[in-house]
Amino acid sequence: MAKLHNLIKYRRHTLEEKRKMLAILNTELEVLRAEKKTLLDKLAAEKNLAAVDVDIARNFGIYLNRVLRECGELDLKISQKLEEVQAATHVVQDAYLEVKKLEVTQDRRDQEEEDRLDRIEVNTLDEIGIENYRRKDEGLI
Repeated sequence: MAKLHNLIKYRRHTLEEKRKMLAILNTELEVLRAEKKTLLDKLAAEKNLAAVDVDIARNFGIYLNRVLRECGELDLKISQKLEEVQAATHVVQDAYLEVKKLEVTQDRRDQEEEDRLDRIEVNTLDEIGIENYRRKDEGLI
């Protein structure tokens, strides 16, 4: 039976690379969410300023439209990034299952080989014991 250790090692490496990509995508998603939060916080601050300053209040409508447009663009980017994260998560899950499948197969093969060697050892010891008994019984020992 072929050894799967090298293939398992390769698949684990591939899995780690995919996990790193997923982590990068998650970081990018969090950056987009932080940008949106910052934008909304700035909007709240400008709204408070507009409530007390007439000059700022005149231009607040333009600012509000720009912020709403930017929020819409960020929402679109966030939803796209979320889809990428979900797709990458599925890829990581599939890679993990493949690694586990190979590990279980190799463990099973290792156990079968160990059992085979144990049977050979037991048979050899049985033959030695029988031969010693036969020689003793015949008076050769």
